[in-house]
Amino acid sequence: MTKITDPKNLLPSPPSLLTASLTLADVIAAVRASELPPERQQRIGADIAIVASWLGRGPEQIAARPAVLRGRLSQLHPVQLGISAKRKSNILSNLRRGFEIANAVDGRPLAKPVKALVGPWRDLHESIKSTWRVGKISQFMRYCAEHQIAPDAVDDAAFDAWGAWRAAGTTSLARDPERAVHQARRAWNSAVANVSGWPEHTVTVPKRQVRVTLDLDTFPGEFRADLNRFFRTRGVKTASESRSFREAAGTDEQEALSESKSARCVQALCLAATAAVEEGIVPAEEVTSIASILTPAVADATLFGIVERRGLSEYVLTVAKNLKSVATRWLELSADDWADWDALTVGTRKMLKKKIGFDPYRMTRTNRKRLAQFTDPQAVSRLFSYPFAVIDELEAERRQRRRVTHEMSLHAMSAIAVAILTTLPLRRGSLQVLQWDRHVILPPRPRQSGRLSLEPHEVKNRRELAAPLAPELVELLNIYRRHYWPVLTDDPENAHVFPAAAGSGPRALGQLAGNVVKRLRARTGLVMHLHLFRHVIATLALTKGAEAGDILRAASLVEGLLGASPGSRVTKRYSELTSAMAATWLDETIARPNRPRARERREWRR
Repeated sequence: MTKITDPKNLLPSPPSLLTASLTLADVIAAVRASELPPERQQRIGADIAIVASWLGRGPEQIAARPAVLRGRLSQLHPVQLGISAKRKSNILSNLRRGFEIANAVDGRPLAKPVKALVGPWRDLHESIKSTWRVGKISQFMRYCAEHQIAPDAVDDAAFDAWGAWRAAGTTSLARDPERAVHQARRAWNSAVANVSGWPEHTVTVPKRQVRVTLDLDTFPGEFRADLNRFFRTRGVKTASESRSFREAAGTDEQEALSESKSARCVQALCLAATAAVEEGIVPAEEVTSIASILTPAVADATLFGIVERRGLSEYVLTVAKNLKSVATRWLELSADDWADWDALTVGTRKMLKKKIGFDPYRMTRTNRKRLAQFTDPQAVSRLFSYPFAVIDELEAERRQRRRVTHEMSLHAMSAIAVAILTTLPLRRGSLQVLQWDRHVILPPRPRQSGRLSLEPHEVKNRRELAAPLAPELVELLNIYRRHYWPVLTDDPENAHVFPAAAGSGPRALGQLAGNVVKRLRARTGLVMHLHLFRHVIATLALTKGAEAGDILRAASLVEGLLGASPGSRVTKRYSELTSAMAATWLDETIARPNRPRARERREWRR
């Protein structure tokens, strides 16, 4: 078996916009040579040139390949481009039309569905035209009509063929071409169940997420019980059971893990159990405890499996550290065992640094790129005003409808999450488990301040976190709790600020994060993830400190906001920002005042 400490470089090369074949300039030339009216030619050519300007290159430098352009164009939000969503859609539509004319993609029927459909397809379209299904399935209906596929003959093969046509055709400019096919399958099955006269056969709706771990029912009940015990006790064993841990730590007590850390450890154990079975290291029926699968060899196989699936990333090191954490807490380890686990994490860290330049105390290239959004003051304003703008709109809609829909409640949940993260940038796990009256304390009377606080044992590094909630934030939280929160859960006794749809637990972290990120981007154009809020707040605090001439105090404030220990190496992650701040200071205070003015430079050019 190949070792994780010496893997092949599995990182794919990024697609390039440059090409020696068909370019956007060739597409513009093909449009101008077409039989379209001159006005139409000019409009399409101008919009293709606009797309090139978005990408920062000339049309002659950009490949006319939808598969390459798709990812780049999906990252450009109308708000950032200074145009409306409708205008961006029209520009991309003209780009697609140009591709068709230049034969860069397959053609498509040009008539609108309501005009092109005849016979049974027209009747079916009429039966759903006033429902949500029409937007999901009308293109599929037009495709079937053009290819003589009768409604009664629709099956999985028809949807597969349509999906292949989309992937090769003009619609591949969509951000996620497979999503439209997935949603159309769901819309078809919904129509089967709810629309009179619709064909009565359903189609398969495959799961879009691929499960990477075996179902826990695959393993004996003893293993599941051991996992539950680890999570329930937060990784703490009795004094007699945890002798090696206490001796190595030099303490008589073993501190409990946080709930979120315990959950991540259990996920890592599920990955390890799956790798042990699939690699033939341990038969499934012999996986009766954590100890039966938690060895350095199994951990090595687990990490290499992650690299094969996802490539090299910090996630590999995270799983390695979580497995080591369980092993050192839950197993009786000899000195050699401790050395093996240390070697695993150290080797993984060195491998990441060698292969991709990973440094745990430096910000990743992706995060630096995302932070660049906030050099624009308007982006900062959009982020901090987002909760208030969303709640204001929702309240106007609620008064008009006189009811709250589930979709409205999801919008409100995203607004409240952003409001909390811009008040105190919590880690994802801490945000997920927030509870009313325990962590979020609201005052009994209006126009008073509230409090947000977490106990040390609820925080990753055992530091108490607390922040005042301004009266305007208290008002948002009260509105959310009174009108929108009850729609999110079926359990009125659920105490979580972000509740699960069923039961008394918190909303799944993936669902919470996806809801926040998707809705924030849709409205503001900001590309975020929940952990990036910590980077944004730290960056803004350091920037303001530099402007005030007190960078040391700003660094101390950042430690407090992030819940980091004084002098923590975590703050080194932001040390690279100080050089940018120093360069800005140099430019504004010394360089710029001594540069020749623009008029003088124009005189030089003469």
